[in-house]
Amino acid sequence: MEIKVTCITLLIILFILTSCEKQDQGNQEVTLNSIFQIDFVSKPSTGYTWKWTNKQSITIVDSIDFGFTPFYPERCGSAGIETWKFKGKKKGTESLEFKYNRSWDQNSTIDQKAVTITVN
Repeated sequence: MEIKVTCITLLIILFILTSCEKQDQGNQEVTLNSIFQIDFVSKPSTGYTWKWTNKQSITIVDSIDFGFTPFYPERCGSAGIETWKFKGKKKGTESLEFKYNRSWDQNSTIDQKAVTITVN
């Protein structure tokens, strides 16, 4: 059992490390006033979480909810999925930018992602 847990943990770490480069999460088209979500793999027990870095300049969506769901809830410190929920509030196209870092150390960024949103 311990070997299985170790192997799964190593696979999760490998997945996180191999995705540590600036990536385009693609484009999302949403309708006005609709709710949509963006998901990121995260491991908050390390101090790293996703931050929406250009929130002040975005006018077409509002953030309405944020949550974290661990892959293994029974295991303290498990990696999981950060879910950001947004609502389209104005027609247009903008790019939401996110960084994965420790909040107390702005030089700790190990991943960046951009998601282009079009509200129709």
